[in-house]
Amino acid sequence: MDNQYTNNDEVKKAKAASTLALASMIFGIISIFSTFCCLPFVFSGLGIAFALLSKRSDSEMLPPAKTGMITSTIGVIASLIISISIVLISLSTLASENLTKDEWNQYYDNYEEQYGMEMPADSYEIYQDIKKYFGSPSEL
Repeated sequence: MDNQYTNNDEVKKAKAASTLALASMIFGIISIFSTFCCLPFVFSGLGIAFALLSKRSDSEMLPPAKTGMITSTIGVIASLIISISIVLISLSTLASENLTKDEWNQYYDNYEEQYGMEMPADSYEIYQDIKKYFGSPSEL
């Protein structure tokens, strides 16, 4: 009789592992699609967590969990590359010597149009500090 309960527990654990593996795969796929629009780190983190939780100590990772782990990792790496690229492009644009006072005025106007409020007055000073720290694009 104990053997029947043990088998039921094993079946329940296998179903739970299968469910977590499937959730991992779904969140991994969502993380790749969300890389360009919203919260990919959240979806990737959940995908990796579910993949790790689905692995039982006595067995290998299920195929959907492996897929979820791979797609979630791809989502994290792609998101990091895009985030770093955006920061570097923004900093190089701000450090550009070609950014004239007229362009700054246009930037202020666009900021005001987009956000409905004036840009902070110390933004130009921040730009100068960034330019001093990073130098001109020819020095980068």
